[in-house]
Amino acid sequence: RTNFKDNWDRIISTFRENGAQGIYDVSLGADICTWAHVRYIQKHGTRGIISQPCPAIVNYITKYRRDLIGNLSPIHSPMLCTAIFLQKYHHIQDKLIFLSPCIGKADEFQQTSLDAFNFTFASLKECLDGGRLRLSSRSGTLDSFESGMGRIFSRPGGLKENVEFYLGSRLTVQRIEGIQKVYKYFDEINENSRRFLPDMIDALNCENGCNFGTGCKNDSYLLEVDSIMEDQKKDSMEIYPKNSETANELFDWFDQNLELDDYVRTYSIEDCGQACVPTMSSENAFKLLGKNTHEERNFNCGACGSHSCTEMADKISKGLNVPNNCVWRAKQELAQSGQKIGEFSQSLSTDVFKITEELRQAITELSSKNKQLADTLRTIDNIASTTRLLSFNASIEAKRAGAAGASFGVIAQKIKELSDDSSAAEEKTEQLVRDNKEMTDDAVGKLDQVKRMMLQISDMAKQLAVNE
Repeated sequence: RTNFKDNWDRIISTFRENGAQGIYDVSLGADICTWAHVRYIQKHGTRGIISQPCPAIVNYITKYRRDLIGNLSPIHSPMLCTAIFLQKYHHIQDKLIFLSPCIGKADEFQQTSLDAFNFTFASLKECLDGGRLRLSSRSGTLDSFESGMGRIFSRPGGLKENVEFYLGSRLTVQRIEGIQKVYKYFDEINENSRRFLPDMIDALNCENGCNFGTGCKNDSYLLEVDSIMEDQKKDSMEIYPKNSETANELFDWFDQNLELDDYVRTYSIEDCGQACVPTMSSENAFKLLGKNTHEERNFNCGACGSHSCTEMADKISKGLNVPNNCVWRAKQELAQSGQKIGEFSQSLSTDVFKITEELRQAITELSSKNKQLADTLRTIDNIASTTRLLSFNASIEAKRAGAAGASFGVIAQKIKELSDDSSAAEEKTEQLVRDNKEMTDDAVGKLDQVKRMMLQISDMAKQLAVNE
């Protein structure tokens, strides 16, 4: 509803027209997720539960903060709750395709052995914009029944709002989202500070929640998305009003038809990657980072998610992190790239100036030759005019003959001289034409060199963009 606000109902029909056997709203799975959390807390109490619908949070804790694995919520995410509901309670055996705002969901499916396909909103938009999928002209409806507050699960604090809707203020729920804030918050959790943890921590990797997730291509304003979420909340509360007899109608149905244990997730040793074996030495890992001195190896900015550069090198040696996540390394590469660009730019400027000057000289010579050609052509024209005049006079004298016939010899000689001059002028003209062609070809060649240099600049810019 937030990524396809103008045509989400037409997308439902699009998938039906392309063979979908059923289309269900994951908001239903979010309602089940909330129900399972509430019932689990009522049965087992709380222990600083960290929400796990965000796969990036789960991956971070299972790989880098194994001391917090026991705090991860034991309840499946809304997507997994939806899948379990469809497969176990609706006996659907078809391949499941999830329209998803998150690229990390593919990891979650793999970790939980769910045979499903993660089709992101961004990929769907590419298919629609590229014409590989044609948007239906008809509006469609979902197969699932009306969902409750699960509709707002995708916004920051969505789980917090859902739990508080049913349990009120009996629990302390901390809402936190955004990479820097979330992982800094986790870093502060240790043996001494655990006693200060709230009952629940609603944590999301993406600052503006799943509506602007890593698999989204959301062009809407944040205020507009918030407005859409508020409208969904109002619609839900009209169906299941708070503090009324129907408020728990949805939960009552879940209590009668669902088994809580079906929606509980456990984390095995394999999931946590505790058996990671180093594939290289820390020394080689430092070399990959380009860190050779004591100062470079103790930069310890923490931006990579490690407490020190030594810890980062250890993670790289075990395949738990990659050199590209090192800010120091990125800055060094950027500086080197800037130096290369500067050197290339200076060399290019010199070459372009030289070629431009040569081109200017060639054009100047060409202009001079053209002037000579014009002068020669005027000479030829004058010769032709004189020849025509003499010929005319000769024809008159021919009629007179007689004693005046001697003048024909003079006229004939003049005409011969003019003919010779015309031949010489013609030769000179042909040579000028040839010279002009050579200079023109040379000028074109210089322009081609400039073009190739411009292409070099373009290729380098593209390469730098890829490396960055």
